[in-house]
Amino acid sequence: MADLRNITIGLDGKKALNNLTGIGNYSRFVINNLASRNPEAKFILFSPKSNNRIAKLNLQESENISITLSPFSNSLRREWWRCYGIVSDLKQKSIDLYHGLSNELPFGIHKSGIPSIVTIHDLIFLRYPQTFNFWDRNILKLKVKYACLHADKIIAISQQTKNDIINYYHVDEQNIEVILQGCAANYYIKVEPDSISEVKQRYKLPEKYILTVGTIEKRKNHKTIINALASVPDIPLVIVSKKTKLQEELEKQIKKLNLSDRVHIVNNVSNQDLPAVYQGASLCIYLSFFEGFGIPILEGIASNIPVIAAKGSCLEEAGGDACAYCEPFDESELAKLITKILSDEQMRNTMIAKGTQHIEKFKPEVSVARLEKCYENLLKQRR
Repeated sequence: MADLRNITIGLDGKKALNNLTGIGNYSRFVINNLASRNPEAKFILFSPKSNNRIAKLNLQESENISITLSPFSNSLRREWWRCYGIVSDLKQKSIDLYHGLSNELPFGIHKSGIPSIVTIHDLIFLRYPQTFNFWDRNILKLKVKYACLHADKIIAISQQTKNDIINYYHVDEQNIEVILQGCAANYYIKVEPDSISEVKQRYKLPEKYILTVGTIEKRKNHKTIINALASVPDIPLVIVSKKTKLQEELEKQIKKLNLSDRVHIVNNVSNQDLPAVYQGASLCIYLSFFEGFGIPILEGIASNIPVIAAKGSCLEEAGGDACAYCEPFDESELAKLITKILSDEQMRNTMIAKGTQHIEKFKPEVSVARLEKCYENLLKQRR
């Protein structure tokens, strides 16, 4: 185990303290596991603001975790602080190393003398610019380019992301380390049948269902799953998602296909209940046509259910040989796969058995140990 005793590490806490999904989950996974494994290190989260409900429910209470918020109440000044002003706070608090957990670093940190690491999740805003509005796309271009060119070390959460960083920013590959995103420990724990039934009742879920988890946005490709469902008799689909503007469009499609009684959209399932929702499902589908990694695949595998994922991006890195794969827009192929897996007990059992082996490499202690070693090596280089 890496030695981080008496080290003070600064971490970008914005997503951990304010976002329930995606990078928020990754950030909390890293923070919680680092803190519990390194009781003699200090971890200071820097964030322009904090949603106390999210923080209280999802961030563990620990004596070696503290939070520094922006001194400003104005939203623009808060954002300025996160992008620039935070550097003086890092110096004031004698930070030994700073880790930007969400694709960015504060501008000017490369002149501060503080070693920096950034996690890059994906470059979707460059690969699929049409999926971002003008302002978000250009702000991301500015921030991510700075982080990739000035970080002392870049962590890519998949080989696909590493390749994109090299192709778009021409970064020396020796400066990029692939540390596959880990799966939270609670997905490895078997939920009691009574608890699964209680969660199903609370969220009004059917007894049997196919599950897909992910924010409703175009690249998550919910439309293809719904179209395929029309060719698969009987079994309902549960979509667990964060509500977005596109949900109304999806609901129109569901109504048009006469699937309103079979498709259940459930918003804002808590992270505490999600393992039960997975384990209550017959099958998990994750058909996003592009991702930085695809954590719902791991959550499904860890929950001991078969998983279908899309070909063509990094989802095959996440699923390995434990998943079944199909072309992301081939509704017919997907419908056939769903029918096959639900009806073929031997295929189901084989997929689950392969998944049990595959998921071992994504346990928290594996990915976090690699991250700790990355910290230790960088600190040694800079001493």
